[in-house]
Amino acid sequence: MKRSITLIVAVLLGMALNAQVSVWDGTSEPWTNGEGTEESPYLIENASQLAYMTYAEPDLAYYKLMTDIDIDNREWNPIGFVGEGTTGGNLVNVCFDGNNHTIYHLTTTLFFWVSEGYVKNLTIRDSDMVQQHGSNYFGGVANIAALVENCHNYGNLIIDYDDELPTENWFVGGIVGEGMVRNCDNHGRITVNVGPSVSFLYVGGVVGIAYEVETSFNKGEMAIESQSEHCYVGGICGKLENRVSYCYNNVDLLVESEGACVGGIVGMLSAYPGESATINSCYNAGNMEGTTVGGIVAKLQNDNMTVNAENNFYINTIASGNEYGTPQSESEMRTPEFVDVLNNGEDVYMMDDGNVNNGYPVFSGKGISSVDETLAVGMMDVYPNPSGDIVNISLAGDAVCNSVEIYSVDGRMAMSLRGGSGTINVSGLSSGVYVMKVRMADGSEFTERIVKE
Repeated sequence: MKRSITLIVAVLLGMALNAQVSVWDGTSEPWTNGEGTEESPYLIENASQLAYMTYAEPDLAYYKLMTDIDIDNREWNPIGFVGEGTTGGNLVNVCFDGNNHTIYHLTTTLFFWVSEGYVKNLTIRDSDMVQQHGSNYFGGVANIAALVENCHNYGNLIIDYDDELPTENWFVGGIVGEGMVRNCDNHGRITVNVGPSVSFLYVGGVVGIAYEVETSFNKGEMAIESQSEHCYVGGICGKLENRVSYCYNNVDLLVESEGACVGGIVGMLSAYPGESATINSCYNAGNMEGTTVGGIVAKLQNDNMTVNAENNFYINTIASGNEYGTPQSESEMRTPEFVDVLNNGEDVYMMDDGNVNNGYPVFSGKGISSVDETLAVGMMDVYPNPSGDIVNISLAGDAVCNSVEIYSVDGRMAMSLRGGSGTINVSGLSSGVYVMKVRMADGSEFTERIVKE
Protein backbone atom coordinates (compact mmCIF):
# COMPACT_ATOMS: atom_id res chain seq x y z
CA MET A 1 0.00 0.00 0.00
CA LYS A 2 1.22 3.44 -0.80
CA ARG A 3 2.13 5.73 2.06
CA SER A 4 1.24 9.27 1.13
CA ILE A 5 3.87 11.73 2.25
CA THR A 6 3.19 15.39 2.80
CA LEU A 7 6.28 17.33 1.80
CA ILE A 8 7.42 20.93 2.16
CA VAL A 9 7.96 22.90 -1.02
CA ALA A 10 11.35 24.21 -0.05
CA VAL A 11 11.81 26.80 -2.76
CA LEU A 12 8.65 28.63 -1.66
CA LEU A 13 10.17 29.02 1.78
CA GLY A 14 13.46 30.29 0.44
CA MET A 15 15.45 27.56 2.14
CA ALA A 16 17.62 24.63 1.13
CA LEU A 17 17.01 21.42 3.02
CA ASN A 18 20.27 19.60 3.64
CA ALA A 19 19.98 15.84 3.25
CA GLN A 20 22.99 15.12 5.45
CA VAL A 21 22.31 13.99 9.00
CA SER A 22 24.89 13.92 11.79
CA VAL A 23 24.21 11.09 14.26
CA TRP A 24 25.29 11.77 17.83
CA ASP A 25 27.71 9.34 19.49
CA GLY A 26 27.40 10.87 22.95
CA THR A 27 30.54 13.02 22.75
CA SER A 28 31.08 16.77 22.61
CA GLU A 29 33.68 18.77 20.73
CA PRO A 30 34.34 22.50 20.19
CA TRP A 31 33.24 24.20 17.00
CA THR A 32 36.06 25.24 14.69
CA ASN A 33 34.48 27.77 12.33
CA GLY A 34 33.07 31.19 13.06
CA GLU A 35 33.76 33.94 15.55
CA GLY A 36 30.47 34.01 17.46
CA THR A 37 29.36 37.34 16.02
CA GLU A 38 26.22 38.16 14.08
CA GLU A 39 28.30 38.54 10.91
CA SER A 40 30.34 35.38 11.59
CA PRO A 41 28.39 32.98 13.84
CA TYR A 42 29.88 29.80 15.25
CA LEU A 43 29.01 27.03 12.79
CA ILE A 44 27.56 23.89 14.38
CA GLU A 45 28.60 21.26 11.84
CA ASN A 46 27.87 18.02 13.69
CA ALA A 47 26.01 16.59 16.69
CA SER A 48 29.04 16.65 18.99
CA GLN A 49 29.43 20.39 18.43
CA LEU A 50 25.77 20.88 19.28
CA ALA A 51 26.31 19.02 22.56
CA TYR A 52 29.31 21.24 23.30
CA MET A 53 27.03 24.28 23.38
CA THR A 54 26.20 23.40 26.98
CA TYR A 55 29.63 24.76 27.86
CA ALA A 56 29.17 28.01 25.93
CA GLU A 57 30.64 31.18 27.40
CA PRO A 58 28.15 33.32 29.37
CA ASP A 59 28.48 36.31 27.01
CA LEU A 60 25.91 36.52 24.21
CA ALA A 61 27.12 34.75 21.06
CA TYR A 62 25.66 33.71 17.69
CA TYR A 63 25.39 30.13 16.41
CA LYS A 64 24.21 28.60 13.14
CA LEU A 65 23.29 24.96 12.58
CA MET A 66 24.75 23.56 9.35
CA THR A 67 23.24 20.06 9.22
CA ASP A 68 20.37 17.92 10.44
CA ILE A 69 21.06 16.22 13.76
CA ASP A 70 20.00 12.79 15.01
CA ILE A 71 20.38 12.51 18.81
CA ASP A 72 19.77 8.77 18.35
CA ASN A 73 17.65 8.55 21.53
CA ARG A 74 20.73 8.97 23.69
CA GLU A 75 20.33 10.72 27.03
CA TRP A 76 20.47 14.39 26.13
CA ASN A 77 21.69 17.06 28.51
CA PRO A 78 19.72 20.22 27.66
CA ILE A 79 21.97 22.99 26.38
CA GLY A 80 22.76 25.23 29.32
CA PHE A 81 22.19 22.64 32.04
CA VAL A 82 25.46 21.66 33.71
CA GLY A 83 24.19 20.12 36.93
CA GLU A 84 21.87 20.45 39.89
CA GLY A 85 22.70 23.28 42.27
CA THR A 86 25.26 24.97 40.02
CA THR A 87 25.70 28.74 40.07
CA GLY A 88 25.18 30.62 36.81
CA GLY A 89 25.45 27.43 34.80
CA ASN A 90 21.83 26.61 34.10
CA LEU A 91 21.24 29.21 31.42
CA VAL A 92 22.84 30.31 28.16
CA ASN A 93 22.85 33.58 26.26
CA VAL A 94 22.66 32.58 22.60
CA CYS A 95 21.27 33.66 19.27
CA PHE A 96 20.73 30.23 17.74
CA ASP A 97 19.72 29.94 14.08
CA GLY A 98 18.63 26.40 13.24
CA ASN A 99 18.99 27.36 9.57
CA ASN A 100 15.78 25.40 8.77
CA HIS A 101 17.36 22.12 9.84
CA THR A 102 15.77 19.29 11.81
CA ILE A 103 16.73 17.55 15.04
CA TYR A 104 15.54 13.96 15.45
CA HIS A 105 15.14 11.60 18.41
CA LEU A 106 15.54 14.00 21.32
CA THR A 107 14.95 12.48 24.76
CA THR A 108 14.20 15.77 26.51
CA THR A 109 14.07 19.48 25.70
CA LEU A 110 16.83 20.91 23.49
CA PHE A 111 17.62 24.07 25.50
CA PHE A 112 17.35 24.38 29.27
CA TRP A 113 17.17 28.17 29.58
CA VAL A 114 17.95 30.76 26.91
CA SER A 115 18.11 33.82 29.11
CA GLU A 116 19.11 36.32 26.42
CA GLY A 117 18.88 35.97 22.63
CA TYR A 118 16.66 33.61 20.65
CA VAL A 119 16.12 30.21 19.04
CA LYS A 120 14.75 30.27 15.50
CA ASN A 121 14.31 28.31 12.25
CA LEU A 122 14.31 24.82 13.74
CA THR A 123 12.18 21.66 13.56
CA ILE A 124 11.96 18.83 16.11
CA ARG A 125 10.79 15.41 14.85
CA ASP A 126 10.46 11.74 15.86
CA SER A 127 11.10 12.47 19.54
CA ASP A 128 9.62 11.36 22.85
CA MET A 129 10.82 14.08 25.21
CA VAL A 130 10.55 13.36 28.93
CA GLN A 131 10.72 16.12 31.54
CA GLN A 132 13.77 15.83 33.78
CA HIS A 133 16.43 17.81 35.66
CA GLY A 134 13.93 19.06 38.23
CA SER A 135 12.72 21.99 36.14
CA ASN A 136 9.12 23.10 36.49
CA TYR A 137 9.21 24.50 32.91
CA PHE A 138 9.07 22.17 29.93
CA GLY A 139 8.87 22.65 26.16
CA GLY A 140 9.90 20.87 22.99
CA VAL A 141 12.44 23.52 21.92
CA ALA A 142 13.30 25.02 25.32
CA ASN A 143 12.15 25.06 28.91
CA ILE A 144 12.54 28.85 28.99
CA ALA A 145 13.57 31.18 26.15
CA ALA A 146 13.50 34.92 25.65
CA LEU A 147 12.22 34.41 22.08
CA VAL A 148 11.36 31.38 19.96
CA GLU A 149 10.65 32.11 16.31
CA ASN A 150 9.82 29.98 13.27
CA CYS A 151 10.16 26.68 15.17
CA HIS A 152 8.07 23.56 14.64
CA ASN A 153 7.63 20.64 17.01
CA TYR A 154 6.44 17.21 15.92
CA GLY A 155 7.83 15.46 19.01
CA ASN A 156 5.84 14.24 22.01
CA LEU A 157 6.20 15.79 25.48
CA ILE A 158 5.78 13.55 28.53
CA ILE A 159 5.46 14.45 32.22
CA ASP A 160 4.48 11.58 34.51
CA TYR A 161 4.93 12.06 38.25
CA ASP A 162 2.95 10.44 41.03
CA ASP A 163 5.33 11.43 43.81
CA GLU A 164 6.09 14.78 45.39
CA LEU A 165 7.49 17.37 43.00
CA PRO A 166 10.13 19.98 43.86
CA THR A 167 7.96 22.98 42.98
CA GLU A 168 4.31 23.94 43.19
CA ASN A 169 3.84 25.72 39.82
CA TRP A 170 4.39 24.08 36.44
CA PHE A 171 4.42 25.56 32.92
CA VAL A 172 4.31 23.26 29.89
CA GLY A 173 4.14 24.11 26.16
CA GLY A 174 4.62 22.23 22.91
CA ILE A 175 7.26 24.78 21.84
CA VAL A 176 8.45 26.36 25.10
CA GLY A 177 7.55 26.37 28.78
CA GLU A 178 7.96 30.13 29.10
CA GLY A 179 8.83 32.67 26.45
CA MET A 180 7.79 34.99 23.65
CA VAL A 181 6.72 33.06 20.55
CA ARG A 182 6.35 34.04 16.90
CA ASN A 183 5.52 31.93 13.83
CA CYS A 184 5.65 28.56 15.60
CA ASP A 185 3.51 25.44 15.52
CA ASN A 186 3.10 22.30 17.59
CA HIS A 187 1.97 18.93 16.24
CA GLY A 188 3.25 16.67 19.02
CA ARG A 189 1.17 15.05 21.75
CA ILE A 190 1.46 16.58 25.24
CA THR A 191 0.95 14.06 28.06
CA VAL A 192 0.84 15.34 31.64
CA ASN A 193 0.07 13.24 34.71
CA VAL A 194 0.80 14.96 38.03
CA GLY A 195 -0.34 14.57 41.61
CA PRO A 196 -1.64 17.03 44.23
CA SER A 197 1.80 18.47 45.04
CA VAL A 198 1.44 20.64 41.92
CA SER A 199 -0.72 23.57 43.05
CA PHE A 200 -0.81 25.44 39.74
CA LEU A 201 -0.51 23.71 36.37
CA TYR A 202 -0.44 25.71 33.11
CA VAL A 203 -0.37 23.80 29.81
CA GLY A 204 -0.50 25.35 26.34
CA GLY A 205 -0.38 23.72 22.94
CA VAL A 206 2.38 26.20 22.02
CA VAL A 207 3.60 27.82 25.26
CA GLY A 208 2.99 27.31 28.98
CA ILE A 209 3.25 30.98 30.00
CA ALA A 210 3.85 33.78 27.51
CA TYR A 211 4.08 37.53 27.34
CA GLU A 212 3.33 37.60 23.63
CA VAL A 213 2.39 35.04 20.94
CA GLU A 214 1.64 35.73 17.28
CA THR A 215 0.99 33.79 14.04
CA SER A 216 1.25 30.38 15.70
CA PHE A 217 -0.98 27.31 15.82
CA ASN A 218 -1.50 24.02 17.61
CA LYS A 219 -2.51 20.64 16.20
CA GLY A 220 -1.01 18.52 18.97
CA GLU A 221 -3.28 16.34 21.07
CA MET A 222 -3.32 16.80 24.85
CA ALA A 223 -3.80 14.16 27.53
CA ILE A 224 -3.91 16.04 30.85
CA GLU A 225 -4.56 14.27 34.16
CA SER A 226 -3.98 16.44 37.19
CA GLN A 227 -4.89 16.50 40.85
CA SER A 228 -3.85 20.15 40.97
CA GLU A 229 -6.32 22.54 42.58
CA HIS A 230 -5.60 25.03 39.80
CA CYS A 231 -5.25 23.60 36.29
CA TYR A 232 -5.29 25.93 33.27
CA VAL A 233 -5.11 24.59 29.72
CA GLY A 234 -5.19 26.57 26.48
CA GLY A 235 -4.95 25.57 22.84
CA ILE A 236 -2.15 28.14 22.44
CA CYS A 237 -1.20 29.39 25.96
CA GLY A 238 -1.70 27.97 29.42
CA LYS A 239 -1.24 31.50 30.79
CA LEU A 240 -0.99 34.75 28.82
CA GLU A 241 0.29 37.99 30.33
CA ASN A 242 -0.05 40.48 27.47
CA ARG A 243 -1.07 39.73 23.89
CA VAL A 244 -1.88 36.91 21.48
CA SER A 245 -2.77 37.64 17.87
CA TYR A 246 -3.45 35.65 14.68
CA CYS A 247 -3.28 32.21 16.29
CA TYR A 248 -5.45 29.13 16.02
CA ASN A 249 -6.08 25.79 17.66
CA ASN A 250 -7.52 22.83 15.76
CA VAL A 251 -7.53 19.99 18.26
CA ASP A 252 -9.90 18.88 21.01
CA LEU A 253 -8.78 19.78 24.55
CA LEU A 254 -9.84 17.06 26.99
CA VAL A 255 -8.64 17.55 30.57
CA GLU A 256 -9.21 15.21 33.50
CA SER A 257 -8.82 17.52 36.47
CA GLU A 258 -11.37 18.65 39.02
CA GLY A 259 -11.73 22.38 38.64
CA ALA A 260 -9.86 22.57 35.30
CA CYS A 261 -10.17 25.79 33.29
CA VAL A 262 -9.91 25.09 29.56
CA GLY A 263 -9.80 27.77 26.85
CA GLY A 264 -9.62 27.34 23.10
CA ILE A 265 -6.74 29.83 22.90
CA VAL A 266 -5.84 30.80 26.51
CA GLY A 267 -6.40 29.00 29.81
CA MET A 268 -5.62 31.92 32.13
CA LEU A 269 -5.52 35.54 30.96
CA SER A 270 -3.40 37.62 33.29
CA ALA A 271 -2.73 41.32 33.88
CA TYR A 272 -2.30 43.48 36.95
CA PRO A 273 -5.40 45.32 38.17
CA GLY A 274 -5.96 48.37 35.99
CA GLU A 275 -3.81 46.99 33.16
CA SER A 276 -4.95 45.17 30.01
CA ALA A 277 -4.40 42.02 27.95
CA THR A 278 -5.24 41.60 24.26
CA ILE A 279 -6.47 38.74 22.07
CA ASN A 280 -7.23 39.47 18.45
CA SER A 281 -7.96 37.61 15.21
CA CYS A 282 -7.70 34.12 16.72
CA TYR A 283 -9.95 31.12 16.21
CA ASN A 284 -10.53 27.77 17.90
CA ALA A 285 -11.94 24.82 15.96
CA GLY A 286 -11.44 22.23 18.72
CA ASN A 287 -13.97 21.08 21.28
CA MET A 288 -13.10 20.87 24.96
CA GLU A 289 -14.03 19.47 28.32
CA GLY A 290 -13.39 21.07 31.70
CA THR A 291 -15.08 22.53 34.77
CA THR A 292 -14.75 26.06 33.34
CA VAL A 293 -14.76 26.29 29.55
CA GLY A 294 -14.18 29.27 27.29
CA GLY A 295 -14.29 29.17 23.51
CA ILE A 296 -11.32 31.58 23.47
CA VAL A 297 -10.40 32.36 27.13
CA ALA A 298 -11.26 30.20 30.12
CA LYS A 299 -10.54 32.51 33.08
CA LEU A 300 -9.23 35.94 34.07
CA GLN A 301 -6.69 36.21 36.85
CA ASN A 302 -8.01 39.59 38.04
CA ASP A 303 -11.57 40.88 37.83
CA ASN A 304 -10.25 44.46 37.58
CA MET A 305 -8.14 43.90 34.48
CA THR A 306 -9.16 45.12 31.04
CA VAL A 307 -9.60 42.57 28.25
CA ASN A 308 -9.25 43.71 24.64
CA ALA A 309 -10.78 40.76 22.81
CA GLU A 310 -11.54 41.56 19.19
CA ASN A 311 -12.30 39.48 16.12
CA ASN A 312 -12.04 36.05 17.80
CA PHE A 313 -14.17 33.00 16.96
CA TYR A 314 -14.82 29.48 18.21
CA ILE A 315 -16.77 26.45 17.07
CA ASN A 316 -20.41 26.74 18.15
CA THR A 317 -20.52 23.26 19.73
CA ILE A 318 -18.72 24.80 22.73
CA ALA A 319 -20.83 26.11 25.59
CA SER A 320 -18.51 29.00 26.37
CA GLY A 321 -18.76 30.57 29.81
CA ASN A 322 -17.91 34.07 28.55
CA GLU A 323 -18.19 36.32 25.52
CA TYR A 324 -14.55 36.83 24.55
CA GLY A 325 -15.25 35.24 21.17
CA THR A 326 -18.08 34.70 18.70
CA PRO A 327 -19.49 31.21 18.04
CA GLN A 328 -19.49 30.03 14.42
CA SER A 329 -20.65 26.83 12.77
CA GLU A 330 -18.17 24.50 11.10
CA SER A 331 -19.53 25.42 7.69
CA GLU A 332 -19.22 29.16 8.42
CA MET A 333 -15.60 28.75 9.50
CA ARG A 334 -14.74 27.12 6.17
CA THR A 335 -15.77 30.02 3.93
CA PRO A 336 -13.88 32.84 2.17
CA GLU A 337 -16.06 35.31 4.07
CA PHE A 338 -14.74 33.96 7.39
CA VAL A 339 -11.16 34.29 6.12
CA ASP A 340 -11.80 37.92 5.23
CA VAL A 341 -13.21 38.63 8.68
CA LEU A 342 -10.27 36.92 10.41
CA ASN A 343 -7.76 38.88 8.37
CA ASN A 344 -9.35 42.16 9.42
CA GLY A 345 -7.65 44.02 6.58
CA GLU A 346 -4.36 42.10 6.87
CA ASP A 347 -3.12 39.22 4.72
CA VAL A 348 -2.42 36.51 7.31
CA TYR A 349 -5.04 33.79 6.73
CA MET A 350 -6.20 32.08 3.55
CA MET A 351 -8.55 29.26 2.55
CA ASP A 352 -7.43 25.69 3.17
CA ASP A 353 -7.46 24.77 -0.51
CA GLY A 354 -5.09 21.84 0.06
CA ASN A 355 -7.31 20.40 2.83
CA VAL A 356 -4.41 20.21 5.28
CA ASN A 357 -6.39 21.79 8.13
CA ASN A 358 -9.74 20.06 7.83
CA GLY A 359 -11.00 22.97 5.75
CA TYR A 360 -10.38 25.66 8.38
CA PRO A 361 -8.28 28.75 7.55
CA VAL A 362 -4.51 28.42 7.38
CA PHE A 363 -1.72 30.98 7.28
CA SER A 364 -1.00 32.48 3.88
CA GLY A 365 2.75 32.59 4.45
CA LYS A 366 2.91 36.16 3.13
CA GLY A 367 5.06 38.23 5.44
CA ILE A 368 5.42 35.25 7.78
CA SER A 369 8.61 33.21 7.96
CA SER A 370 7.07 30.10 9.46
CA VAL A 371 6.76 26.77 7.69
CA ASP A 372 3.06 26.83 7.02
CA GLU A 373 1.04 23.86 6.01
CA THR A 374 -0.55 25.63 3.08
CA LEU A 375 2.83 25.15 1.41
CA ALA A 376 2.86 21.45 2.22
CA VAL A 377 1.57 19.75 -0.89
CA GLY A 378 1.06 16.03 -1.57
CA MET A 379 3.45 16.13 -4.51
CA MET A 380 4.88 12.64 -4.28
CA ASP A 381 4.27 9.09 -3.04
CA VAL A 382 7.22 6.95 -1.92
CA TYR A 383 6.41 3.29 -1.40
CA PRO A 384 6.92 0.80 0.06
CA ASN A 385 8.63 2.35 3.07
CA PRO A 386 10.26 0.38 4.70
CA SER A 387 11.39 -1.20 1.45
CA GLY A 388 13.15 -4.32 0.23
CA ASP A 389 15.04 -4.02 -3.05
CA ILE A 390 12.71 -1.61 -4.83
CA VAL A 391 11.48 1.91 -3.98
CA ASN A 392 8.75 3.46 -6.14
CA ILE A 393 8.32 7.19 -6.65
CA SER A 394 5.17 8.59 -8.22
CA LEU A 395 4.68 12.31 -8.80
CA ALA A 396 1.45 14.28 -8.75
CA GLY A 397 0.13 16.00 -11.88
CA ASP A 398 2.76 17.24 -14.32
CA ALA A 399 5.58 17.45 -11.73
CA VAL A 400 8.98 16.51 -13.16
CA CYS A 401 11.90 15.11 -11.16
CA ASN A 402 15.41 16.10 -12.23
CA SER A 403 17.45 13.98 -9.83
CA VAL A 404 17.38 11.74 -6.77
CA GLU A 405 20.17 11.40 -4.22
CA ILE A 406 20.21 8.94 -1.33
CA TYR A 407 22.45 9.58 1.68
CA SER A 408 23.41 7.45 4.65
CA VAL A 409 22.70 9.03 8.04
CA ASP A 410 26.35 9.98 8.44
CA GLY A 411 26.06 12.21 5.35
CA ARG A 412 27.75 10.01 2.72
CA MET A 413 26.07 9.75 -0.66
CA ALA A 414 24.95 6.17 -1.29
CA MET A 415 23.20 6.63 -4.67
CA SER A 416 22.68 9.33 -7.28
CA LEU A 417 20.63 9.21 -10.46
CA ARG A 418 18.96 11.48 -12.96
CA GLY A 419 15.21 11.42 -13.18
CA GLY A 420 13.51 9.28 -10.57
CA SER A 421 9.81 9.17 -11.32
CA GLY A 422 9.37 5.44 -11.40
CA THR A 423 11.30 2.56 -9.87
CA ILE A 424 14.61 2.75 -8.02
CA ASN A 425 16.62 -0.39 -7.33
CA VAL A 426 18.15 -0.10 -3.83
CA SER A 427 19.25 -3.73 -3.54
CA GLY A 428 22.87 -2.58 -3.34
CA LEU A 429 22.24 -0.63 -0.12
CA SER A 430 22.84 -2.15 3.28
CA SER A 431 19.93 -2.37 5.71
CA GLY A 432 19.36 0.84 7.60
CA VAL A 433 17.98 4.38 7.52
CA TYR A 434 18.68 6.69 4.60
CA VAL A 435 17.70 10.19 3.53
CA MET A 436 16.30 10.64 0.02
CA LYS A 437 16.75 14.08 -1.53
CA VAL A 438 14.61 14.83 -4.59
CA ARG A 439 15.22 17.83 -6.86
CA MET A 440 12.35 18.91 -9.07
CA ALA A 441 12.51 20.62 -12.47
CA ASP A 442 10.96 23.80 -11.01
CA GLY A 443 13.87 24.16 -8.56
CA SER A 444 12.09 22.84 -5.46
CA GLU A 445 13.69 20.20 -3.26
CA PHE A 446 12.21 17.55 -0.97
CA THR A 447 13.74 15.28 1.64
CA GLU A 448 12.26 12.09 3.08
CA ARG A 449 13.65 9.36 5.27
CA ILE A 450 13.45 5.83 3.90
CA VAL A 451 14.21 2.52 5.58
CA LYS A 452 15.97 -0.29 3.69
CA GLU A 453 15.13 -3.65 5.28
